[in-house]
Amino acid sequence: MALLAATLTASVASGVLYVAIEWVGYEATGTSLGYGLTLVFEMIPYVVTSVVAGWVVDRLGARRAALLGLLLASVVSAASQRMLDLGTAGAWAAAVAASLPLDLWGYGLEASLPEVSGGVSPALQRLVSRISLADSVGSGVGYSLGGRVLEAQERHRPAALLSAALFLVSGTLFARLGAGSLGPSVDGGRGDGRRERIPGIRPLLTPEIVPLVAYGLAGNALFGMGRALWAPVLSDLGPGAYGDLFLSMSLASAAAYVAMEGVDTSRRTGTLISMAFGLQGVTTILFPVFPNPYVVGALFGVLEAVLWVSWRSYLLAHLPEGSRGRGLAVVDSVLSVALAAGIAAGGRLGDSVGVVETAITSGLLLAAFSAAASLTWIGRLGWASAGSGS
Repeated sequence: MALLAATLTASVASGVLYVAIEWVGYEATGTSLGYGLTLVFEMIPYVVTSVVAGWVVDRLGARRAALLGLLLASVVSAASQRMLDLGTAGAWAAAVAASLPLDLWGYGLEASLPEVSGGVSPALQRLVSRISLADSVGSGVGYSLGGRVLEAQERHRPAALLSAALFLVSGTLFARLGAGSLGPSVDGGRGDGRRERIPGIRPLLTPEIVPLVAYGLAGNALFGMGRALWAPVLSDLGPGAYGDLFLSMSLASAAAYVAMEGVDTSRRTGTLISMAFGLQGVTTILFPVFPNPYVVGALFGVLEAVLWVSWRSYLLAHLPEGSRGRGLAVVDSVLSVALAAGIAAGGRLGDSVGVVETAITSGLLLAAFSAAASLTWIGRLGWASAGSGS
């Protein structure tokens, strides 16, 4: 319970911080491109910091790295109240500064999950679902809470300070966990005071992982084109409505995580991933034209849950022990580049040809690509016999 509470609180904190960053980044320019570039600055640093964080997790140990990340995130959140005074440039700076602390926390937490579950596919899937549930609910509540604070105070400093305090609370909860609570490898050692040599990246380039990452590159780029349109679509409703969109997504994701917990999807991983990507294309088309954006946001949330549990469980089951931190980091770095490129392109297209036209184009491309991929190699991926992944 303490682990879930720490995850929930950290996710609320990050939601409060990021809604302030994203809304300041959009409001200072009032354009799709300005908003898109703010999201790019949230993602691009992860290309570097995720690799660094993954190495630190494997070297320092998952629990220590995660706790360090939470403490650094609190410091960055407190400092962001000054950064955001600078407008768009400050929002970009705050996004860059938050990347390494949040990577340390995220990868430190995730790297321990296969040991906690014993490496058995249904148990690993359930654990990923529970952690994802806490993360999803916390993030949505954080975005909504942060949006309301921004509206009520008409400034960003209270939101930044609230985020800093919540990260400290999460760190306190996480520090109360005993080393055994996160599995045998959380302290990064062998149990005899000596550390094993960390293997290189080559073991990660396997036939089980490379095809999925290749598919994710294209899927993320096409999804990113539509993601760049979210704030412009809701611009007339204000930051509170923007935060509530993420709340509707997170609550729907939470319901999906609960529903998936008792279902073993490991043999249908590829089919579920391609289906989720394809339906995200359909919801991208609906988002700017549907009367109620929160209904579409809820659909996004359900699909995100299906995609995340299937994707993350598959990766954790196949990454070798001792390389999970860097393995997740390398995959995320590659996918972040594709997502950022899609967002930048979508922001440019949204300003030049229109928000609705860009949504239709990106949504149709994503749906068609996913449908085609599901009929080929991606539809055959599964991991029921993966064991511990070591």
